[in-house]
Amino acid sequence: MSEVLFDLPEGWSWKPLSALAEIVSGGTPSREVAEYWSPAEITWVTPTDITGSDGRYLTSSKESISSSGLQKSSASMLPIGTVLMTSRATLGQAKISAVKCCTNQGFKSLVPKESVPSEYLYYLVQLFKDRYERLGIGSTFLEVSKKDTEKFLLPVAPKGQRASISKILVCIDNQIDATKALIDKYTAIKQGMMADLFSRGIDPETKALRPTFKEAPELYHKTPLGMLPKGWKISLLEDIAPVIDPQPDHRTPPQVKEGVPYVGVGDFTWDERIDAKKCRKVSPNAFLKQQSRFKVEIGDVIFGKIGTIGQPKVIREEGDFALSANVLLIKSGMKGNYIRDVLISQYTIAQLDKIVNVTSQPAVGIQTMRELMIPLPDESIELELINSKLQGLESYIWSEVSSLNKLKVQKAGLMQDLLTGKVPVPV
Repeated sequence: MSEVLFDLPEGWSWKPLSALAEIVSGGTPSREVAEYWSPAEITWVTPTDITGSDGRYLTSSKESISSSGLQKSSASMLPIGTVLMTSRATLGQAKISAVKCCTNQGFKSLVPKESVPSEYLYYLVQLFKDRYERLGIGSTFLEVSKKDTEKFLLPVAPKGQRASISKILVCIDNQIDATKALIDKYTAIKQGMMADLFSRGIDPETKALRPTFKEAPELYHKTPLGMLPKGWKISLLEDIAPVIDPQPDHRTPPQVKEGVPYVGVGDFTWDERIDAKKCRKVSPNAFLKQQSRFKVEIGDVIFGKIGTIGQPKVIREEGDFALSANVLLIKSGMKGNYIRDVLISQYTIAQLDKIVNVTSQPAVGIQTMRELMIPLPDESIELELINSKLQGLESYIWSEVSSLNKLKVQKAGLMQDLLTGKVPVPV
């Protein structure tokens, strides 16, 4: 039986998971029998359905099986409210089923017993997910058996407190969901605004978007990137901002335990700050070698050139760090935000789709980047207006991301306090 980790308050007790729920394994009908899969009548869940979506409820699955497939396999029909918990390869990930369903053999699903709310059970197994994962360590293929799942010990609140605990956690999860929805909404608004701003621009006199080409064709002229406002030009990226390969020999310096952060596009926080803890480290000599060739300055942009293509990031802070062999440095200066946004726009994506080398792994060469065509307004005031519009939206999005991160920290603290009895909850 699992180890008891800490003392519990009066009225609480350590119970095996089998005391809280019926443990149900899954199964897969033979794929060689068509009638097991058609008609697609029953939601059939795989671990990818759990790990590939957000939220705590599962409402659909990628695949479905027939009634015959259910009968001819070891899968079982599970009621609404079942906690679908993965037990193979990916261990301990869970969602609450919002529909009747069955699963493949990668699950030990939990059908809550009376007086055990589904949400309470869901949060409880999520809090102790790391401990559950350790049950699979040592096996050739990561998997936790039904027997070990049944014996898995958890701290359990008195019956009267369980619903109250789950209501508090559901409340903060609802706040998290609402904040995520706002972030998604305004991210989509920014994408749409970028499409308008980079094709119509802003009239410096009216401070508003120009009419569309269909509405006022006389305001536009033909360019290699399509119809753009008169007064706009197409420039090669190298004519606006020099492009530098930080590691022209493509050799990654040896990693060291203590050294200088070695920064790629994946080493940034949500607000485009370098996450030094996440970065691998290289020797100061590797950093100094780069410093002898170029200096990274605030406003510069880095762009993924191998493996991860794109995901441009603006450098927003000074410091000692080396740039990865997998990126290119674009010396953007004051145009950094504009260049970054153009590099994720339809104009750049369309150009790169035609020329990125994908024979082995995705890659884009430095000359290709230098020859990228960039739409650019002639008047600096229009560039400033465009930047202002986009940065205003970005600041709002970042504010919501900051709120989301705080809510996640608050939720983690509440789960620890409420689900272990550290903080009492009134019935």
